[in-house]
Amino acid sequence: MKYETIKEGQLLRIVALKDFADVKAGDTGGLIESERNLDQHGTCWVDKNARVTGDAFVYKNAKVGGHSKVSGFALIGGEAHIDERATVCDGAEIKGDAIVCGEAQVYGYASISGRSKVYGNAKVHGEALLHKGAEAYGYANITTELTGRAIIIEGFGPLVTITDRYMQVGDKVVEFTDRSFLETKLMELLKGL
Repeated sequence: MKYETIKEGQLLRIVALKDFADVKAGDTGGLIESERNLDQHGTCWVDKNARVTGDAFVYKNAKVGGHSKVSGFALIGGEAHIDERATVCDGAEIKGDAIVCGEAQVYGYASISGRSKVYGNAKVHGEALLHKGAEAYGYANITTELTGRAIIIEGFGPLVTITDRYMQVGDKVVEFTDRSFLETKLMELLKGL
């Protein structure tokens, strides 16, 4: 076993029993609802001010830090890192080298993987997929698939999302194979709003 628990109110505080990763034996970790929330294997950990509740599960080498909250049936695995004041809940899955931080929220059945990153006040939900290094930030509200080096542009007007396969302005989506006509289509969509 790598940790034990101490009852703290309705939850359990974790305490490391041995050294692993950057955790030392005796370090006090975060709060979990039950030992089903944090795997005893790998180097996964919940930092002191973070909490994992419900049927959420943290496994492999994942880390939940800061004042983050993970709940519902969320799965946090691989080398994933949840930090700051991020929230991951419902049936969301964060894996690979993905990072969710800031005030970001990932919920529904969204899946974040690879080296993707969700931060700022971004919301990724529904059945959205972010993978292969896609990023959502600012006040982005993502409910669809982003892949590769997706660009999220936010400002005073509608949210504009440009990926390697499509462009979305507000709720209008244009798929394309030739990025050379991207500027023309973007201007047409913006004029139509």
